[in-house]
Amino acid sequence: ISNTFDGNGSVRVLSGAYDQVCENGMCIGEVTRAYARHTVGFTPAKFSEFIAEQMVRYQDQCRTFQKWAERGINASLFEHVLKENNVSERKTKNLLKQFEMESMTRGSTLWAALSSLTYYSTHDSSLFAVRNSETVDNHGATSEQREREVNKILNSESWQSLAIAA
Repeated sequence: ISNTFDGNGSVRVLSGAYDQVCENGMCIGEVTRAYARHTVGFTPAKFSEFIAEQMVRYQDQCRTFQKWAERGINASLFEHVLKENNVSERKTKNLLKQFEMESMTRGSTLWAALSSLTYYSTHDSSLFAVRNSETVDNHGATSEQREREVNKILNSESWQSLAIAA
């Protein structure tokens, strides 16, 4: 929830599912937004229907995520998804390394594959370095681009076929 108390901006409510285990903060899917201007007739009740809808949506997403956490996969299945989405050989190799690390704590699951992708999208690390990060602050632009790449994979037929089997 974002608000300005001087009336210069709208009240904004954003909703999305976040992977908070590693606190990398990537939003899964899309963020849903509701806005209301500060007017004489404004009341917080204007957001009640939106919030109720988002609670149902969140519960559905949690059920999906639980299925993904229970859906066992191996590295070759994850690699197939990456290749089907034209992920470069080098990035695929590094994502598979990250998958191996995620699998140590999460099990070899679809959720571990998702966590590998979200780690890639939000971290500047030895596996996923941000170019020019020592001289130019381009972390934000890189994260946004990587999030788009991850969302493309999550919406792909190859990912969906694994997710449906969950």
